[in-house]
Amino acid sequence: MMDYIISDLHINHYNIIKFCNRKFNNIKEHDDTIINNWNTVVNTNDRVFLLGDIIFTHKQDEVLSFLLSLNGRLIILLGNHDKPLYKLFYSGKYFNRNNKIFIAGQIFETKVLINNKYEKVVLSHYPILSWNAKHHNRKHFYGHTHSHIPYKDLYKNYKEISAYNVSADILKFKPRTFDEVIKINTDL
Repeated sequence: MMDYIISDLHINHYNIIKFCNRKFNNIKEHDDTIINNWNTVVNTNDRVFLLGDIIFTHKQDEVLSFLLSLNGRLIILLGNHDKPLYKLFYSGKYFNRNNKIFIAGQIFETKVLINNKYEKVVLSHYPILSWNAKHHNRKHFYGHTHSHIPYKDLYKNYKEISAYNVSADILKFKPRTFDEVIKINTDL
């Protein structure tokens, strides 16, 4: 079992190609590439932390159908474009079919595999300036900013940078391990 993470897929969001200068000819190519990348990398028993802005629709059945088409067990944090999932979460009807999908809310602390050991981290759709155990070098993984604001600019006043952008734009549109995310962000 591996742990993966990604955010800001923006499936079915026609304008995202223009807004974020994503190098796709059309939304079908965009969506097909992301789905293919996901299902090529992720196996059935892997955990994937999906940090919001998943699919551009207001219909719960479309969101859930899309999520069920992806490999892995999904732990979802809510983003600003996830209205159908907010409704499920706040109604107390978080969706969890055979441990496939879990809606965790907006900020989530968990242990994930980093450098071959489990480490506690803080996850959210949005970058945050302070989080639990930040002074003890606990890592924070976030999305929302796409590639517009490098994490080094967000956290330039801190001596130790322990916050990592997991937007699909940064991760070349495929889920990555936490180790890969750290390396990708370090190389930005």
